[in-house]
This record gives sequence, C-alpha cells and structure tokens, in this order.
Amino acid sequence: MNRIKNALKRYGFGGTVSRLPNFLRSRIKRFILHPSSLTRFGVYRSRWEKFQTEHELDFWSNNSKYDTLDGFSSFKEKYFNRNKNKFDDIKLSFPEGIVIDIGCGPDGGFLPFANAKTKIGLDPLANEYAKTYSLDKDLLMISATAEEIPLLSESVDACYCINALDHMIRPRKVMKEIYRILKKGGYLAFSVDIGGTKGHPVKIYEGDLDNFFRNHHFQVVEKRCSTEGSAWGKESNIPLYVFQGYKL
Repeated sequence: MNRIKNALKRYGFGGTVSRLPNFLRSRIKRFILHPSSLTRFGVYRSRWEKFQTEHELDFWSNNSKYDTLDGFSSFKEKYFNRNKNKFDDIKLSFPEGIVIDIGCGPDGGFLPFANAKTKIGLDPLANEYAKTYSLDKDLLMISATAEEIPLLSESVDACYCINALDHMIRPRKVMKEIYRILKKGGYLAFSVDIGGTKGHPVKIYEGDLDNFFRNHHFQVVEKRCSTEGSAWGKESNIPLYVFQGYKL
C-alpha cells in the first residue's frame, strides 16, 4: 500500500496505472523464485523418494559410513545426547501423557529416553526399518508421512521434531499438522538446520519458521537461530533453528 501511495505522488494516477503490470510481474517473479518458496511449497515427491532411498535408508543401514561413536555405546545414545544438548533444558517426562517423535528414525529419537504412558514414532520408512532393526517394544511405530498425521486433533501432550523438517515433502503443511495434533498446553521441541545440507531434499529458511511461530500461538520457552550447537560446526555457516514451547 505504501508503494502505491508513493507511486501516486511521484507518477500520478495515469503513470502509476501504466507501471502496474511491470510491478505485478516483478512481485510474482520474486515470490516464485524466492528460496523460501521451497519451505512453503516443498519438493516433488519423486525428488523426496530419491533422497529417502539413496540417503536416508543408507544412512541408517551404514551409520559408521557417515559417523563415529565418539566413545558412546551406540549411535542411539550418541544421537540422543547430541540432540538433547541442542536445547537449554528439554522436557522428557510426561508420565500420563501421549508423546510423538516425528521423523524419529529406527532408534525412536527421544522416545526411548522419555517417560510417557504412550510413545508414538512416526516415520515414512518405519516398515523398512522394521526389516533390519529391532525396534523398542514400548514404541508404537507408524509408517506415514507427517503431511497427514493419522491422529486426532489436540490428542498429543508432547511432540518432538528434531532434524526432520528438511526431509519432508511439504514442510509448512507438516508444521500445521504438528500444531493441529498438539493439545492446548501441549509441549513442542523442534530443531532443524537452516539453508539446506547435503542429503536433505528441502531447504528450510529462518524467516518462514519465524512467521509460523508468530502466527501460531505458543508460550515460548526457547527460540534461537545460530551456529551455536550446529552439528556442522560454527564455521559451516549452517545455523541451527531451535524452538521449545507450549501451545496456547
């Protein structure tokens, strides 16, 4: 609106109208080509499936190819400690509650270390993992994408989504689904690398996440975006976005 007012003052009504088509074309082009459109609209399913088979399954089948234990007894323990340390003080105790870990992988993410009545792991590769992994018996594993979580609205007491959003087909839809399934007062712990990394089909941008949390009401416990705590190191220029809070 301010741009139009300024144009009217500078060019008058006729001049503004004559320039309007070029202005609209530039706005549309900028919207489509802006890198955060990937966050908004996601990627083709074929591209996503390629990353799932060529990277994700290979990663979990060959952890030692990509990583080292660094003194931990298992990769499950290592990844739990690494992800826990991304947060100031993550909450893991919901003794009478239902908790879900989205994109949990075969290890279950935070679930094996959480205290909850019901633990749900959601991962589109859950059936593939079950062929080669011994999944924890107290976890209910669901093979599904997070764009349409097969749970009722406001049915979950806590949700973890750690290093998973840049693996999704439609990231913005996933965030809306997370908000939908959380109860009022439900807890969310979320983190993701910003700007894209190798082996991840979608690039996530800080501004899009800021807009989501601005428009979806949470009591914010922690929210930051920096290279501090990034698994890629401070010199990588790959910031880590961290959020935890309670749905209002």
